[in-house]
Amino acid sequence: MSEKKRFGISIPVKMANLIDDLARLNSCERSRIVEHALNEYLHENLHIEVDGKHSCISILIAVSSKPLPSTILGKYMEVVKASMYYNTRGSHITILIIEGISEEVLNLRKELGKITRSIRLIPLESMVRNHE
Repeated sequence: MSEKKRFGISIPVKMANLIDDLARLNSCERSRIVEHALNEYLHENLHIEVDGKHSCISILIAVSSKPLPSTILGKYMEVVKASMYYNTRGSHITILIIEGISEEVLNLRKELGKITRSIRLIPLESMVRNHE
């Protein structure tokens, strides 16, 4: 069992209630829910910076109020391996499969982050490595 460190945080009551509901549905402790959520968040946001320059494969999901400019996607066509676009209820959803040097993946994420309402990077290295 890994060593644990206790620290207090304040979160909105509504979020705390949702965590309670999820813990009850999964028959587990709230700490496990929070630990899992933080692990996902840290993996998504730190793996490129912490792991240093490396080959990276990820799914990037961007939600915006208008389609992404083709100039940005064209600029990163070396790392964008596949894309899908969907327009629903005024939201433009772009899903990209990206693979390449981590610096380029990070730059693409940062550039898209400036013009989108929401962006999510899902690193796939560990999933891909497990199937090799």
